[in-house]
Amino acid sequence: MYKKITLGICIFAVFALIAIQMRPVQHLLLNNSLIDQIISKLDKRNYSTLKKSIYNHFPGFAYSYVAINVAGSETNQEKITQKLNLYVHENVFPIIQYGVIDAAAIHQLTRGIGWCDQMAHLFIRLADTYNIPAHIENLYNDNGVSPHTIATAFLDNEWRAVEPLYNLTFTNNNKRATLREICSGDTDVDSEMLNQMNLEWYKPLYCNESRVFMRNEAAGEYSPVIFNAIKNDKNIPVTTVADPWRLIFKLPDFIGSDLFIDLYLITLEDQYPNEDDYLYRSARVLQILGKYNEAINLYNKVIENYPQSIHTKQSNFYIGLSRYHSGQYTLSADHFQKIISNNPLSLWVNYSKLYASKSLIELGKPNDAERLLKSIEGEASREAGKILYLNNM
Repeated sequence: MYKKITLGICIFAVFALIAIQMRPVQHLLLNNSLIDQIISKLDKRNYSTLKKSIYNHFPGFAYSYVAINVAGSETNQEKITQKLNLYVHENVFPIIQYGVIDAAAIHQLTRGIGWCDQMAHLFIRLADTYNIPAHIENLYNDNGVSPHTIATAFLDNEWRAVEPLYNLTFTNNNKRATLREICSGDTDVDSEMLNQMNLEWYKPLYCNESRVFMRNEAAGEYSPVIFNAIKNDKNIPVTTVADPWRLIFKLPDFIGSDLFIDLYLITLEDQYPNEDDYLYRSARVLQILGKYNEAINLYNKVIENYPQSIHTKQSNFYIGLSRYHSGQYTLSADHFQKIISNNPLSLWVNYSKLYASKSLIELGKPNDAERLLKSIEGEASREAGKILYLNNM
C-alpha cells in the first residue's frame, strides 16, 4: 500500500511538472488573481522576494533573449554585430521632445527613446550575450567637444566602430575600418551620402585616448562614475550577470522562458498600478522580446480603453512597427498611412513616414516610398536621406 501511494505521488509530481510547462496551465497559475492573493497571504515575504528577484534578473535574461532572437545561431561575429546594431537602430528613436534619460540599457530599450549614448550602451549589453567585447567611444571635434558617441566591438583582434544611431559602416579599402583608422580619419566614409544625411560635421570627428568599458549596466556616460573614469583615463571594471543565471538565459530553446516572462509581467503590476501604464509597459516588454502579436493586442487595449492616455500615440506607432518587424508590410504600410493622415502633428509622424516608406520598398513600390521619404523632417530625415541615396532615388 505504502509503495503504491509513493508511486502515485511520484507519477502525480511528474505530470504536475509537465503541466506547469504548458502555456494554458501557466496562464491559469500566473493570471489568476485569487491564486496570486492566496500565495501572497501564505508566504508574502518570500513571494515578494521572488518577484523582486525576477525583476532584478530580467535585464540579463532580456538581453540574451533579444540577442539570440536577433542573431540566432550565427557564429560569424561580424554578422552578429551587424544584426544587433540594426536591431538597436530600428527599435530606439531619438525624439528629443521625450527627453534623454541615462538609465540602464534595458530601460532605454523598453522606453524606445534614446540618442547615440543610449544606443551604444544598449548594443554593448546585447553584444555581451555573444561574448563580443564592446565599449563606448566619444568622438570629438577640434574644439574638444564631443557631439557624438559610437560603440566599438573587438572583432578580428581589432577594435572596430559600431554606429547604432545612423547605422553607418566605416570602411577602408573595402574592409571594415579599425578604430585606429577611424580615429585618424583614414576611412572611406561616403561624403556624398553624409551630405544627403546632413551629417557634414561627422567626417572631421576624431577619438580621444580614453577607453571606458560599459558592460556593467552603468547608468550613462554623464554619471559621476563614468565622468571620473574618462577624466582620469581609467577603465570601469566589467561585471556580468551571475553565472547560474547566465546558463539559464543562454539556453538555446528557451525552456521556461514564457514562464519567466509571465512572472516578470506580474512584477510590473506592483510598479504600475494604473492599468494603461501596466498594459503599455507590458506591451513594450513583449515587443522587444519579439512577441509581436501579444504586444499588438495590449497596444490595442491601451488605444481602445484609454484614448486620452499619454501612451496612446506611442502604442499606435508601435503597432505599425510590430507589423513591419514581423514582415507584414502591407498591414504596416496601411497602419502608418493612417497615422500620417489622422495625426499630422504627432511626434511620431516622421518615423511613421519612414517605416511606411520602408514597407513600401519591401512591397516593390519605390515611387510611393520616394514621395514619402522626401517629405520627412527632423532627425528621421537623416535616415530618409540615406535610403534615398542607397536606392538612387
